[in-house]
Amino acid sequence: MTKNIIQKEDKKSSGFSLLKSIGFILTGLIIGFGLSYFYINTIQEFNQIKEIKTAFPIKSKPLNLTNPEIQELNFSYSHKRLDDFSSEITATINSLVKHQKIKSWSLYFRDLTSDYFFGINEDETFSPASLMKVPIMIAILKYAMENPNILNYTMTYNARRDVEYLDKEFTQFPSETYMVIGETYDVNRLLEFMVASSDNEATILLLDVLDFHNSKILTEVQHDLGLDIPKNIKYNDNFLTARKYSSFFRTLYNASYLNPEMSNKALNYLAKTGYGFGIKQSIPQNLVICHKFGYQIEDSKNYQLHHFAIVYHLKKPYLIGIMTKGHYVEELKKAITEISKICYDEVETQTKGDLDGLEKDLE
Repeated sequence: MTKNIIQKEDKKSSGFSLLKSIGFILTGLIIGFGLSYFYINTIQEFNQIKEIKTAFPIKSKPLNLTNPEIQELNFSYSHKRLDDFSSEITATINSLVKHQKIKSWSLYFRDLTSDYFFGINEDETFSPASLMKVPIMIAILKYAMENPNILNYTMTYNARRDVEYLDKEFTQFPSETYMVIGETYDVNRLLEFMVASSDNEATILLLDVLDFHNSKILTEVQHDLGLDIPKNIKYNDNFLTARKYSSFFRTLYNASYLNPEMSNKALNYLAKTGYGFGIKQSIPQNLVICHKFGYQIEDSKNYQLHHFAIVYHLKKPYLIGIMTKGHYVEELKKAITEISKICYDEVETQTKGDLDGLEKDLE
């Protein structure tokens, strides 16, 4: 029987307790509306963006995307430590700032096959926007580890509700949804909508699911992963750093918080994100990438654009996070593409010609 917790009278007063009590959820819903790539061309700065298919074919069978060492698979990854190239990144970004292409920025890079990483402007804080949909996904999957039937739990989509949380100044840019009013969707499908297309309506339904089954788990996940949200935070406040947010991707890749099954499920959702610019634009289309982005409108002249991804380079998978602020969204998009291309080219150049070897011999 289809369950519709929206209509339960006994939950009416608490149906949005997570939204009302946790600032970063409001951030994800209020600001994330502009991120849906299905509707993003309604915004002037994004009017050239078109729907782009993911960089690899989505298969019915999930891809193996967690650390091969977790799966005990023999991948021919290079474990040679990369030579430091952070100075080149810094010079490029400083040039972008000087020419007013971006206003401020932060970057985090980590080689997932060695101990090499670097961060630049790590203490700079940003408004996360729809990046915060990833913790919601992790909270659902955390609960599913002991309650797997939750993924088959169904919800009915009765009406648009994101307008309840949107600042009136920006309601002319509603988010798009693939869901049909009156149709029911299981949690698996809602997670895909929320992550792959940044669907706010699916996000609200998933928050209802969490509130109904375990109203504390989202806060617990946030705390466990080191993301304690300041009290009395406003939806557009800057409180997130690139280094801190990158931990969500790292824990999924290494299956160090969720179990391997749920970590891999999360990564497969992230692999379906359809936004084709920025990091995706900087790498060959045949490579797998697990990706999430955030778009924040501060006012008519100030924007934020953030990209985080695990790039599955054939010899050296790596994690990259870029957070930016500036006056023109198109320039932020170009800056993220340029910076991420430098990272990819460095990895490609430094691993070219490396002899492949079994991981256990290289550890």
